[in-house]
Amino acid sequence: ATAAWSVWGHLGATELIVTALRDGSHRVGSRHKQELCTAVDIRSRSLPDEEAKFAARDELQAVLGKSFKVLYENPGEPTQHIHVSYIADGKPA
Repeated sequence: ATAAWSVWGHLGATELIVTALRDGSHRVGSRHKQELCTAVDIRSRSLPDEEAKFAARDELQAVLGKSFKVLYENPGEPTQHIHVSYIADGKPA
């Protein structure tokens, strides 16, 4: 959360909200549903605009490095969010 907040704060957000860990509606086999949850969804609506949302994805990926995959999912939709998965274990994101 500290890495994400450093990015969100830098881009002008006033809050950082985790919207899903093991909960929520996710596909079978999702990293959210594994015994050891290795994924997190972060609300992107607190970022000021689309440019900031894509920048958040890119900056968070740079901060977390190759052991993680950072995606901006559902741009422009009510369910838009940043998805972060731990991928160093070799399983699909």
